[in-house]
Amino acid sequence: TALVSLDLSGTSLEAAGHNFLHNCAALNDVRLPPTLRTLGDRAFKHCVSLAAVDLSGTALTEVGTFFFDDCTGLRSLAIPPTLQKSGAWAPRALMALAPRPRVAARTAALAASGSSAAAQRAVCSSAEGLK
Repeated sequence: TALVSLDLSGTSLEAAGHNFLHNCAALNDVRLPPTLRTLGDRAFKHCVSLAAVDLSGTALTEVGTFFFDDCTGLRSLAIPPTLQKSGAWAPRALMALAPRPRVAARTAALAASGSSAAAQRAVCSSAEGLK
């Protein structure tokens, strides 16, 4: 079965590595902990069923390249004011939301500045048991 929902809000996860939830096409709900500081390259790439993601309650300071890339269903993305660094192409994913009303103001301020070296790694195939 496909991963549809993932709640990590009760964990102490600080870093989600490269390919975190990459290609989780059925994922429509994700909750991340307030301790999350970094998302690696291709985090959430091709998560086409995600319509809204709220990262505003996290301590996120850095995202890698291709962050939320090809998330064609994404309509709302709340970003915390702590976000300071994004990898190349990450702003492309955010700017695709620009015409939509609920994009965080911080989007325009992001600068492409290298990728995250996140410690933990998760992909859909290994996250199946977390449902």
